[in-house]
Amino acid sequence: MRVETPRAEAHFVKTRSAEENNSKFDTTTVAGVVELWETVERLSNVPVEFKTGNWVLESSNEITEEHLEQRWALNVKYKNFSSYTNIECLDNVLDFYGSANAEAHQLLASLSDEITNEGYKKFASYETARVEARRNKYTKRKVGKLGKKTALIGQFSSLSNQGSTLNMDALYKAFIYAGRLYRNMLVIAVSIAAFTSLDHLKTMIFAIIPPTVALGILVFTWERELLKRDKIWNEMRKRG
Repeated sequence: MRVETPRAEAHFVKTRSAEENNSKFDTTTVAGVVELWETVERLSNVPVEFKTGNWVLESSNEITEEHLEQRWALNVKYKNFSSYTNIECLDNVLDFYGSANAEAHQLLASLSDEITNEGYKKFASYETARVEARRNKYTKRKVGKLGKKTALIGQFSSLSNQGSTLNMDALYKAFIYAGRLYRNMLVIAVSIAAFTSLDHLKTMIFAIIPPTVALGILVFTWERELLKRDKIWNEMRKRG
């Protein structure tokens, strides 16, 4: 009777902290994949090759962004062809599969320390790792949408505040000019009524209101456009 050693297997999911801290094992960049490649070679002390589609690269200097656009894998090239270790990348998950021997398990243990220290989370189950990856992707997308909504709300609030300031300034000018007109015309109406008949004063006061309101609207519209133009010119000067 004998006890068989299970194959070396683990799955690593990039967490938000790894993305925010610019993990050195960023699987979406050439530099991150080169760092992972060189780490695997250092820990295994065995040459490693890179495979994706029809490409097989034997040097990390050959990697370009084109090679990272689809599923790819790092394969440890053991002299014993019955031994194998593959690190595959799919959907921001690193899947480690190794032979049921001491070399593969030692490599997995050492590599796990390196990867988890960079913010990745380790899972023993393939399915659990995929669920976590989808959850992280959904959270990231949701946070991104909230960020955009917050930015839009901020912009809208800023524009609303600017518009309110322009309206108040223009309304203040309109009130001043309309008030002056009403005061002057009221003085004239009272003077005329004093020399003629006070019975006509009420009628003249009602007659004063329409031109006063019209002047107020005209001044408000004019001043608001002037303030808008001045604001635009000031922003253009600031931008150089």
